[in-house]
Amino acid sequence: MKFFITALVLFALVGVAVAGYFYFLTPVEPNFVDIDADGQPLLFPDSSGSNGIVGSGGEYEAIQGQNGVVAIRADAIQESTVAVGTTTTAIGAEFGYPLSDDQKFVAGGFDKDFLIYFNRPQSTFYIYLQSEPLKEARELAESTFLSTLGIAEESVCELYVWVFVDENTNEFLAGNNFGLSFCPGAEIIP
Repeated sequence: MKFFITALVLFALVGVAVAGYFYFLTPVEPNFVDIDADGQPLLFPDSSGSNGIVGSGGEYEAIQGQNGVVAIRADAIQESTVAVGTTTTAIGAEFGYPLSDDQKFVAGGFDKDFLIYFNRPQSTFYIYLQSEPLKEARELAESTFLSTLGIAEESVCELYVWVFVDENTNEFLAGNNFGLSFCPGAEIIP
């Protein structure tokens, strides 16, 4: 009887672990959004009742956000895993900076004030500030981010976004998620 109860508990724990894996760790792949006759995405309004799109036309991609999906321009996330920011060597060869297979280039570059990339399995945008003053780099990155995605600030705030610096840029502020300055919970950069 003791063996039966132990086996039953073990079976239940394995079941919970498998269910947890599929619920929490399985990546959410975005789908392309159908466009209506006016060039607006269908079925993906934000909480305000508008679709959050600035401008119209083109195809949009649905990205999993904090409270559902958010439609962004389909060409915002490039399939390249090499950041456009390249370095030209003394012999004239250009070398791109590789991102991991899961990271897709969005804007900026390793030789710019910022680099924006998207991690598809995590459905998260990362904005890496690479120059000081950080406040100016953040403003430029946010402006570029909004125009690249083609959506309003309210919709961008629904996305998962990390705004950060590393120790090479500012050792005292490294490791913090500053957030987007216009979104709730953002940290002020001095």
